[in-house]
Amino acid sequence: MKFLDNLFRKKAKDVTQESFGLKFERLPELIRAEAKKGLDDIGPLIRAKYTEIEISLGELRDIKESLLQAEPIENANKRMEKVGDSNRDNVAHNLDLIIEKLAPPHSNDPKDAIVLYTESRSVMKTVVDNTRRSQLYIKALYPQESERIKQGLTELEDRLSELYGILNAGKEKMNALERLPGEIENVGQIERDIRHTMENIRSLEPRYENAGKMLSASVEALDELEKSAEFERAKMLEDEIHALEVKISTAGSDIERLFAPLSKAISRMEKQDKNEIHVLSPENRKVLAVIKDKPDSLAQSELDPFLDELAARVKNKDLGLKDQMYDKILGQISRLKDPDTLSDLCVRKEGYASRKNELASELKHIQVYRDREKLEKDRARYKGMAESAENELNAEKTNLDSLTDRLEISRSELYLLIVPVLGKNVEVIYNDPHTFNEG
Repeated sequence: MKFLDNLFRKKAKDVTQESFGLKFERLPELIRAEAKKGLDDIGPLIRAKYTEIEISLGELRDIKESLLQAEPIENANKRMEKVGDSNRDNVAHNLDLIIEKLAPPHSNDPKDAIVLYTESRSVMKTVVDNTRRSQLYIKALYPQESERIKQGLTELEDRLSELYGILNAGKEKMNALERLPGEIENVGQIERDIRHTMENIRSLEPRYENAGKMLSASVEALDELEKSAEFERAKMLEDEIHALEVKISTAGSDIERLFAPLSKAISRMEKQDKNEIHVLSPENRKVLAVIKDKPDSLAQSELDPFLDELAARVKNKDLGLKDQMYDKILGQISRLKDPDTLSDLCVRKEGYASRKNELASELKHIQVYRDREKLEKDRARYKGMAESAENELNAEKTNLDSLTDRLEISRSELYLLIVPVLGKNVEVIYNDPHTFNEG
């Protein structure tokens, strides 16, 4: 009691009357002390009962020897004696089984006592099942020994039942003492996990805040830049360049459309050339390839000889075209032979391209344009940093919520185990693991 008085700092008379506080950190020490005290209290009782069991087993050993040496009753016939001998041996063998299997252990540990009692239930049932018929013969031939066996087994069963009574009286407390170290460690581990998670959150919060500040700063800087006159000029250049790109594309499409009516005829010329039915000159073969790839790069002087050969082939009808296509193809050839037809579009496209290059060069030398590119890259980088920190922070906070719920459940389960050991008046005092101690 002096140990408990010092531990709880309360007088003994107060322990049963008032609740007392016990720091969680002191629980392992107290549980070890209670476990030792419990073992010290129950150990002598178990050992005393073991002694009684050993006496009962010794008596069964004497009864077995007496049975083996006993003579059958006077009026027993030879056939009964012969059958009785084999059944007597069976009973003796099963008594040996009890004596061997139910010898008490050397330790006073309640766990070993529970094992002994559990084993005794199985052994006794086996013996009864194995000797049920034999006991009838023993009772008929050796009535005195049969009665002694019955009394010996009954006495042994009584001693084993009394052992179980001792164990059962403190069963709840023993079970609690056995489970408490693991439950205490479980609560402690969850508290450590919470502290670690809190540290992670505190380290992530500045990262998230700094990334947010840098993102805001880059957005503000980009907004300010986009309001400047220099940026307005750059924006106008970009818009004009885009408009020129559309015009260049349109001009290119217009040039390609000039050759669209000839596509069937040109395809037949190419096929016949490859099959060596009608071989083209190297110059016209080159022009044919350019028409298919980049017709706006052709000079009129290169195009005319090809168109002349194409017109001749069409007129000769050696391209295998439908009759209604000839006039349309010849009309388009005639249009392309006019130098203004292709050159107007090419000159227009070249003009657009030249102007675009001029504007692009001017745009390239505007500092604000390069500054904007840098700020946009910074904004994307800071946004990624902020999102990454936010995701990690949310994951840690979710984990913290889960750990907090688990801690509450584990503390409740721990209290339920403490009650059989220390009583309902104990109040476990915990440190809040959510509180972060600097240094």
